[in-house]
Amino acid sequence: MRDIATGRQLYLLPMKLTVAPLRGDSVYCFIMQYDTSAPRNYQLVLEDRATNRWITDEQNSIFLKGYFFDGHYVDLFQVNQSLLRTDFELRNGQLIVRMETWREDRKELTGTEIPDITVYTYPPGTLQYGVLQRQKTKKAAHN
Repeated sequence: MRDIATGRQLYLLPMKLTVAPLRGDSVYCFIMQYDTSAPRNYQLVLEDRATNRWITDEQNSIFLKGYFFDGHYVDLFQVNQSLLRTDFELRNGQLIVRMETWREDRKELTGTEIPDITVYTYPPGTLQYGVLQRQKTKKAAHN
């Protein structure tokens, strides 16, 4: 993770991601695990095939809407005062994961002389970036 404003690396954090179909091509299990923390079990559910809109169901009443387009899965959401944008990109057999944050409570108004337009700028927060490699899973032994 890096501080966007200073470019300073804050820390490195191992990450594991498991994605597997649950029901056809419209519901997937989506499990993220950072370092030695408990796995976060989500479901990725197709909401609208025409717009490629999906929902990340966090299994706790939180539903994040995201979109697949041009090889990317992106979403934008807010947790308390932090805006978060995630981007998962499949590139050359690797999954590039990027999460950027900004502080909503530190936004600044600009363009105040233009009628009927409100523009805010946001100071940077953090940048998390990872490159995940596909690993073959071991099949369970049958007794």
